[in-house]
Amino acid sequence: MGNPSQSVVNCRVWLKKIYVRKEVLNNAPIWEDKKFAVPRLMEWAPSEWERDKRTFCTEQVFDLGWKVQGEGAFQIVVNRALQATSIQLNYPSGQTIKVCFFITADNYQSEKEFYFDIEIPKSLHGEVMPAKVTPSSKTK
Repeated sequence: MGNPSQSVVNCRVWLKKIYVRKEVLNNAPIWEDKKFAVPRLMEWAPSEWERDKRTFCTEQVFDLGWKVQGEGAFQIVVNRALQATSIQLNYPSGQTIKVCFFITADNYQSEKEFYFDIEIPKSLHGEVMPAKVTPSSKTK
């Protein structure tokens, strides 16, 4: 994102797309696009400061989501204080989803998409297993 010695000013991370991996009998799996009208703003961690934007010089972390105790589902976290949501953000264990983000900042003009696969493992003996997040590429 620009010059490595320059601060990223008022950086925001937006959830642009969610795809759910669907198994197809006797065929390769497909990615089903979970359509929503506008991108959703993600929250920065820790969210006690400014939830929607952050200025920084080094790496920062935003809240992607958490595993739900008991059922082991994965809940994507968007900034609900700034936006209503009518999209599915809770995905059951055993499922794989792909998410697409883009980043905006006051001193960053380009829009680049970033894709990640999130594998949501089934709970073992009632114990919630962490989701596995890996960089990915756009679906076909």
